Amino acid sequence: MKLNNKQEQIMLYLYEFKNTPERGVGPDPRLTIRGITDGTQIIFAEVQEQLQKLISKAFVRPVLVGEKTFHYLTVKGYNQVEKIQKRSFKIGLNSDGIGVSFGKSETSGSKATGERSA
Repeated sequence: MKLNNKQEQIMLYLYEFKNTPERGVGPDPRLTIRGITDGTQIIFAEVQEQLQKLISKAFVRPVLVGEKTFHYLTVKGYNQVEKIQKRSFKIGLNSDGIGVSFGKSETSGSKATGERSA
């Protein structure tokens, strides 16, 4: 499923909090819309809109605690972020010059596309 850049950015931000408990000592305020806005530097209204789209796609689930809503990735969301993270770009220097390689996750497309030397 194709996500726009802001949705990817929000999901990568939420992924950083994957070990944050939902209940207990209290949810992390960085998982509210305001916290996501501060952490991603995306404007509040845009975060709100993109979160609604991510919720409707089942990548994010809202959890209401008291009067505040906290946002967490679903299992589907974690899997999507891990696909995003597996995309790679490598650059190196050897005796032939600068080597560049692009790779894709095996789960989202073909494996490494090769190297070129400059």
